[in-house]
Amino acid sequence: MGILAAAAIGLTAVVRLGSGYLAVYALVSLSACLSLMFPTIDALGLAGLGEDTKIGGSGLLMAILGGAILTQVLGFLSDASGNIKMAMLRSNHLL
Repeated sequence: MGILAAAAIGLTAVVRLGSGYLAVYALVSLSACLSLMFPTIDALGLAGLGEDTKIGGSGLLMAILGGAILTQVLGFLSDASGNIKMAMLRSNHLL
């Protein structure tokens, strides 16, 4: 997992600093690294919870779903205002 994390950091730098097809391929590769790490992070997050494993799993699922919903809200606000910075300011008021 450490190798995947290091690769993800490097690929993030390429996405941020690169351009064109190189950045696109780096972004796809970054998604591959993260998708391989995700199940391990979930398992480590739930380890040792005992009877609270169901509640912990529900919390992880709600965090993932909340991130997906918040992304949609931010996109809607960005489209409505025409400015991503204004959308971020408005979304802070929703929380």
